[in-house]
Amino acid sequence: MESCITVRVAMAESVSGIVLQPVVVIDRVVFASLDGDIHVASPLGGPGPARRAYLGDVVNDGALVDFTGGDRFWVGLYAGVPGRAFRVWDADSEELLFRGGSLTDPESVMGWHMLTEIRPREFVGRIRVAPQGVAVGVTSLRALVLNLEEAVMVMGQEPSRRGIIVGSVDANDNAFVMVDTRGVASVRQLRTLEEVCRFSVSHRGAQASSLMGLLGCMNSMYVVMCIGGTMRVWDADHGEYLYSLREWVEETTAVAANDRHVVATSSDTTIHLWDFGA
Repeated sequence: MESCITVRVAMAESVSGIVLQPVVVIDRVVFASLDGDIHVASPLGGPGPARRAYLGDVVNDGALVDFTGGDRFWVGLYAGVPGRAFRVWDADSEELLFRGGSLTDPESVMGWHMLTEIRPREFVGRIRVAPQGVAVGVTSLRALVLNLEEAVMVMGQEPSRRGIIVGSVDANDNAFVMVDTRGVASVRQLRTLEEVCRFSVSHRGAQASSLMGLLGCMNSMYVVMCIGGTMRVWDADHGEYLYSLREWVEETTAVAANDRHVVATSSDTTIHLWDFGA
């Protein structure tokens, strides 16, 4: 049975992404802001401010629209400057390994708007990293898979005919999930983009506009989608709907999951952490 911890923090609305490290004991939380700064905090190490690991450069890089990572890499997705969509760092040394890519070039203007609007209503893009050195990047127009090993390169990509709800996208060790504008979720193999299963995330009679704020995450077993403040859970292999978490989240801004925890940040400056491990 899951349990939930809530923590009130500053800057929750400007958080671009949040990372849980490692899986069993959370001794480091890495998060980034729209201006490109990356911070490292140790919630179990006692009180004290988060350490800034990377100083952002908005003028030359654009807005950091999403950020994620794992045991080996941190990856940022930027929009605003053509040809500079991705940054890849070594998670241990915090050294910048790569910058480049054109995924968000069509969304450059939207990237700059995120820096000037008080509360952006849309996600420009999303980036997710799997442990074996593969990343999934998406915008509303297309999805692509990156190989992060040695030279960063595109392994495969697929345009979307119906449009992708960007906030719905996440990846586990072997697959990733994305939801289209009809509310249909598709779980795909990471390296081949072959479909594993599909299922509907919307309630009957739900308006398409109600899905635009959808946020998703997944671990090795489950897909979790936050819809209207409710965290709903599906089986990642077969698409079977399982249950909803009891706690309701006010205006969710980011979600992440590993095999033990689900974490969500909300606009009321609260971080919600669920422990659903055995």
